[in-house]
Amino acid sequence: MKIISFNDIKNIGISPLECVNWVNEALRMKGESLLPKKISLAPNDFDHVFYNTMPCIIPQMNRGGSRL
Repeated sequence: MKIISFNDIKNIGISPLECVNWVNEALRMKGESLLPKKISLAPNDFDHVFYNTMPCIIPQMNRGGSRL
C-alpha cells in the first residue's frame, strides 16, 4: 500500500486539464468497476468523530484504492 500525501500530489505538478481527463476516464469505467458500500468507523473514545472510507476496485486497470 502507498499513502500519497497532499504535498506529494502538489509537488508532481498535475495540470487541471489532466485531472478533468482522469475524472472523465473514471466515469466511463464506472460500469465495470466494483464499488463496495462505504465503510464508516466511529471510535468509542471520541464523541462526534467518525471516518468514512470509500473503496473502489477497477479490474481492467488491476487497481484498487480507497478515499478517506
